[in-house]
Amino acid sequence: MKFYFNGDTSTVIASKPIFQDVSFELVTPRKKSVVPNWGNESRYDNLCRAKKKVFDIAMMNDFDYFITLTIDSRKLDRYDPVAFKKKVQSFLKNLVSRSDGVYLLIPEHHKDGAVHAHMLYSGKLQLVDSGKKDKSGRTIYNLPQWKIGFSTAIELDKNKGLVARYITKYITKESKKIFGNYYLAGGKTLVRDVPYQLFDLDFDAVEATAYLPPDFEVSFKYVYSYEVEKDE
Repeated sequence: MKFYFNGDTSTVIASKPIFQDVSFELVTPRKKSVVPNWGNESRYDNLCRAKKKVFDIAMMNDFDYFITLTIDSRKLDRYDPVAFKKKVQSFLKNLVSRSDGVYLLIPEHHKDGAVHAHMLYSGKLQLVDSGKKDKSGRTIYNLPQWKIGFSTAIELDKNKGLVARYITKYITKESKKIFGNYYLAGGKTLVRDVPYQLFDLDFDAVEATAYLPPDFEVSFKYVYSYEVEKDE
């Protein structure tokens, strides 16, 4: 059972005792994960694991802003992911060093194939009021420090579960192709892991759908304290 920053929990129940170091004490993971690494994972497995990791990071850090970064075609090729990644990494490095912030960024393709990025960020930002508001009435800001294109920044509310699920939706099977990674995350104080508890539970007694991965001898059930989409 994972325990998130806002009090929510998520639980994975296996039909066999596959989890390591069974105990009843709350622990903070170091280099190992609650879920074993099966090896030879399919592309879909990797995508699911990336989504879960993005969700964990979004839930465990108190992000302040949702940011979108796009490219001005007069300053950089909008279809060049390598050039865009270099600019993004330089931008993030300067941003973190000046404000000691933390970030979680996901690249994405526009419908026409151009690249852009969505990001959660916490830390000091230089903001300029764009004069516009979103559908919820929140002010839309611009970031003058992003000099190669257009940017928007919106202050987040405190519904961490909603924010985490929203940013996770940007992780697609195409995301990894853009930067070579599904996401970028960093900052000195960024929390990547979730405290968890391992314990014995009667698999059959849990009222949840059982999933059996192909060519595997262990079934799994998933229980969440928050609402999830079917594809999560």
